[in-house]
Amino acid sequence: MQLNSNINYEWYVVESNNLIPRIMNRYFSVKAGTEYKCDLFLVEGVPCASFLYNKVNGKTIIEEFHLNKGMALLFDAGPHMRKKLYTHHHSLDLSRIHNKNDILFF
Repeated sequence: MQLNSNINYEWYVVESNNLIPRIMNRYFSVKAGTEYKCDLFLVEGVPCASFLYNKVNGKTIIEEFHLNKGMALLFDAGPHMRKKLYTHHHSLDLSRIHNKNDILFF
């Protein structure tokens, strides 16, 4: 069986902080404010994962990570998500994140 490698995976930076609460509620059922920056991991243009973060001294400090586990499993998106994340943000701090296992094991 050959897997389809034509699936489009990408990280997208949410430019407007005013959109963050609406996006997080709609796709991840999470209440979020506008105090953090937000990146979305898209599979074929549909949000599969997101993280809220701050930048301190050039380092990305992730505060919250949310994952649509069903979609990640269906599209085998975990390895693509991590690879593109580490090329998108070179220095990550995961020390404050509560659901660290979701990002590491999926």
